[in-house]
Parts: sequence; C-alpha cells; structure tokens
Amino acid sequence: MKPKSMFIGIVLLTIFYFNSYAKQDEKIQRWHTDIDFIVKHIESLHPNPWFRVTRDAFLKKADKLKKEISDLSEEEIIVRTMQLVAYLSDGHTSLTPYNHPLIYNWFPIRMDNFDDGIFITAIDKRYEKFVGAKVLRIGKWTAEECFKRVGSVTSVDHPIGFHRTVPTYISNATILKGLDIIDTIQSLPLELLLSNGKKATTTLPSTQWSFDGGWANNRNIVPGGEESVTIFSKRMDDLPLHLRKLLTTRDKYWFELLPDHKALYFQFNSVSNDKEPFTEFVSRLWDAYEQHSSNIDKFIVDLRYNEGGNGTLLKPLLHEFIKHEDINKRGKLFIIMGRNTFSAASNFIGQMIRHTDVITVGEPASGPLNWFSDIERLLLPSGRIGIDISTMYWQEGHSLDARGYCPPEYTVLVTAEDFFSGRDRALEAILNDSVMTLSDILKENGADAFLAEYKKWSEKFASHYWWFPYTVFDLRIMGVELFIHGKKQDAISFFNFMTTRHPDVYWIWEILGNIYVDVGDKDRAVKCLQKALELNPHDVYTRNSLNSLLRQDQ
Repeated sequence: MKPKSMFIGIVLLTIFYFNSYAKQDEKIQRWHTDIDFIVKHIESLHPNPWFRVTRDAFLKKADKLKKEISDLSEEEIIVRTMQLVAYLSDGHTSLTPYNHPLIYNWFPIRMDNFDDGIFITAIDKRYEKFVGAKVLRIGKWTAEECFKRVGSVTSVDHPIGFHRTVPTYISNATILKGLDIIDTIQSLPLELLLSNGKKATTTLPSTQWSFDGGWANNRNIVPGGEESVTIFSKRMDDLPLHLRKLLTTRDKYWFELLPDHKALYFQFNSVSNDKEPFTEFVSRLWDAYEQHSSNIDKFIVDLRYNEGGNGTLLKPLLHEFIKHEDINKRGKLFIIMGRNTFSAASNFIGQMIRHTDVITVGEPASGPLNWFSDIERLLLPSGRIGIDISTMYWQEGHSLDARGYCPPEYTVLVTAEDFFSGRDRALEAILNDSVMTLSDILKENGADAFLAEYKKWSEKFASHYWWFPYTVFDLRIMGVELFIHGKKQDAISFFNFMTTRHPDVYWIWEILGNIYVDVGDKDRAVKCLQKALELNPHDVYTRNSLNSLLRQDQ
C-alpha cells in the first residue's frame, strides 16, 4: 500500500472508531439521564415507593443497571429499565416504551394463561389452524418460563397480576429478544399442542405495528392490524353470557334479568362513563330491580373484565346496595371477580365487603384492596419512554393487608377447556346455590364443619397458595364472634386452627390462653400465655394474665 493510501486508511479508521465511541458515549449518557430521572421522580412523587421494597435495594439496582449499560444491547436495556420500575411491585407505577422505535416489532398472536396452561386465544388469520392450541414452548424456553420472564417487565402488585399484564407484552418481539427468549426480532418459534392431541411447531414472522398499551383489552384483535381469528370467531352468535357484549358491542356496563334463575346479572366492565352516563345507568339498573324484585333472589355483579377507571363514580351504586336490604343479604348478593379485576374495580370490591353482605366468587383479583394509584404520566428526557408514577394511596382492606391481591371467598378456577366451551362455572355455582363460604360454614355449622371443609379446600387447591380468603385479622374477628356468642368450644377449636396457620402471631396464643382461663383449663391457659410471651416478651397484658394464674398456686 502506498504511503498516501495508508494515511487515508488510518484517518478513515480513526474517524470510524471515534464515531463509534462517540455514539457509545451518547447512548450511555442518554440512558444514565433517563435512569436518574426515574429514580428522582419516583422518590418525589410516589407517596411510599418503599412499601414492598427497600430504598437501598432499589437504588442498588438502578446503579448496577447504569454500570452495565455499555455491555447491554438496546433491547436488553429496555427490559432492564422496565424491570427496575416493576421491582417496586406497584401495579400503577410502570414504564412503557411508547415512542421507542424498537417497540414497534410485534408478532400477530395473543396468548392467555389459564389454570391448565397457556393457550393461543387469537392469531392472524393465516395461522387459523393454531387458534386454541396449548403453547408448550416459546423460543428457547417453556411457555411457563416465558410467561414469568415477560411478567418481570410488567408492573404488578403481586405476580398474580401477570395474568392481566403479560398478554400485552408477550407478543412483542423486542421484549422477547431483550429477555433472551428469542434470538431475532424477525421470527417467533412456537411448539404447540393442538386440540387433536398432536404436537406441532410453527414460526411466526414479526410485523411493524404502532404500540397500543391497551390492545390486549380487546380480545378480538392481535398486533399488526391484520385480520385475526379468535377461539370464538365462528360462534359469535352463540357466546356465553359473560362474553356476549365483551366481544361484540364492548359495552362498559349492562344488565340482564335471568327469570329462570330468579336472578339479575350485571356486567360491570369499566368504572367510567359510556354512551349512557354511569349515574343514569345506575338509576335504570335499580329501577329494573325494583320493578322485578319479587322475582329476583340473587343480584350478581360480574367484575371479571373490569380493570378500573374513575373510582369517584362508585358512590351512587354502592349506596343503592346498602339501601336495598332485601337483596343485601348473605347468599343473595354476589360479585364474580377474576385476574383482570383491578384498580377502581378492587376499590368497589373493598367497599362492598365493608358495607354489604356480598360474597365474592371466582379467581383472585389482581388489584389488591390496599394500593397506590392516581398516576402522573411523564416522558423521560430521551423522549422515547413514558413512566406512570402513583401519587396517592388507597385503603379498602385491613391496614396491614399487604398481600397485593384480593382472593375470592369462594374459589372457582378457570380452565381453557371451560372457557373455550363457553362454560361459566362461577356463574353456575351461584345460580345453582352451590356457593358456601368457610366463614358461613363456621357461623352456621361450627368449627368442626369448618375444619372439615378447610381440609377439602386445602387439598383441592394445594397448588394455589392464594386460595385461602381470610387475613389473620379476619380470622380474629371470626373467632372472637364465636366466643361472644357463647360458642366457647368452637372458639377453642378455631383458635387452635389459627395457631397452625399463624404460629408466630403472639396475640392468637394470648386470646386462646384467655379463653382457656374462662373455661377453667388452667394448664392449657398457662402454656398458651407462655407461648405468647415467648413471641412478644414485652406484652404487659399477657404477662399480667400469666402472673395472675401462677399466683393461684402459691
């Protein structure tokens, strides 16, 4: 090579490397600025960001991400930043890459998780033969592992909420690549189990599609804008009651009388105003109830698809339930809830539990009774990613209820088999008078019947840790009521049961000890009070009770 040519080559190579380093420095600085912005505004706007995590742990995660930016791909940085915000475990505080060009890569498929697995519920018409298939593997991993990985970038109060949030992102090519589920954003390899029992594999190509954060709420579409088919496409004229308007007119609220069952069914899909203002709808709903009340034994509110809205609209509806004492009775008033029940819908559940005799049926609501919301929406300095930050705290449950979800009193699991066939076991259980809660069994039939039913439910739902509906404080009220009503042996059996579920709660042992004192069983009383003091050595009342007992022997 001639000296002049060599010189030009060196200059060009130097410029190339200089530009590369400059772009890398710009990338690092851009993401550092965005991450600092996230931390600053979460601390300044959120009423209690450290409700479920510590500040120190969160800041360490943020610093670790900043240090690793240079070694990460753009897809990996996006998911890691989303995971950082999701780490707070606040379902309303979330990061969404609205304007990032990479987020526009999607696969034309919708996948939902049921109790019996993950299934394709909608897909591009070109792949119609796969609708309804069970998903065994997505890219490199099992479907269940992919579900968890995608869940990690979504903001939920508890992992139960993944059932609501994951369908939005599990079709996104950039998210899947950033989570090391697929190797390229161009294709999605799937291993499926078809309805005929045979396995199949296919690969879906990606398509460009503008991001729509609420697309998954419409169960008739898939990303990409192409014509899609769903599991119900060929039976839209014969839909089950709970999907009848959800998949057609998409009404936010409607009701129907079920005269054969002497029931009124009210589907409440959004706490917001629709074509008919909500207050006017509430008036019409209760006018219909009063007109037909002599033929209505059950009032059913279906909240399974209600992801919230404006909670200030709820008061008129709640007041009507409180006023109508004829239907506000145990065994007459029901709420059906599910994995998509969230935010203001959970607010409504909490108010109904507090002020009425409602029974909740179905699967757990992903929205807890105590939660943060009323978001402020900001755009990060890069201009490509948005962040929602909660600014208020709401409490509709016990002050120490930090479960992050709301379980039903009567659990009815939803399987793909039932859902695809149109069977609604939750509604069936209500209409067939099959719903009997543990609290009602305890109250009506005593502790032995409660314990027998508890054992059955524990075995039936052994793989669902969330099934037990009562907090330790709910149990306390149930047990004390037994004692107050003179059912002392039932109270003893029930508090002994509580010691097995919550062995480290000192006041359970204290109450049980004092009940033993009341019935004259001094030996058991002493053991229980000693256990309470072991757990809480500084409790004055327990110590006084124990000393009083011990002095009787002196």
